Amino acid sequence: MQKPPRMFGGGCDAKKLLLNTDKTIDEIAYSAGYNNNSYFTAVFKKFEKRTPSEFRVQERG
Repeated sequence: MQKPPRMFGGGCDAKKLLLNTDKTIDEIAYSAGYNNNSYFTAVFKKFEKRTPSEFRVQERG
């Protein structure tokens, strides 16, 4: 099973960064251990059923 590095816990929580910072998706992807924004987005969408940008907009309100 594919497991995204540090996306949902550990040293870097991508969801928390999306909600609590104004970092770009590229910066968050790199912080989560991804060198490729597109791959990070695809993996995030697989687990969250929405893109990081959609998650940020919908959860921030």
